[in-house]
Amino acid sequence: MYLSAVLERAVPSSLFDLFYPQYTFQQVMFKKSKRVNKQLFPHILKKGKVYYSKHFTLRVIRAKGNMKEKVSFVVSKKVERCSVRRNQLKRRCYHALKENVTSSPSFIGVFFIKKGIHLLSFREMKEELKNLLLSAQLLKR
Repeated sequence: MYLSAVLERAVPSSLFDLFYPQYTFQQVMFKKSKRVNKQLFPHILKKGKVYYSKHFTLRVIRAKGNMKEKVSFVVSKKVERCSVRRNQLKRRCYHALKENVTSSPSFIGVFFIKKGIHLLSFREMKEELKNLLLSAQLLKR
């Protein structure tokens, strides 16, 4: 009786399903085409305008013409040693940004995450990202 109950129970297929049962992977992450690739990274670091907040640094370039919006998050090993937690922070940030950026002008940006971000709740993280985008004039009030 006990063994059959255990076997019938839905087992999460991955760690993602365990931590985010209400979302699918596609709902949390941006598509690969909407993330900054290796070729754009040095250009953004050199010529991008910099905006700061307590837990984020944003380097951004306005997209011109037919360029589409691209965004990436960078979490260094100094911020979080464990790769699982680094990736989890990225997923949380992508999801918070996805809820904020619904109607914004197109931009190409890289968010660098600073120490202490793991102490923030999701709501606080979302609010800080929104304030940073407002200060960079990438969101309309």
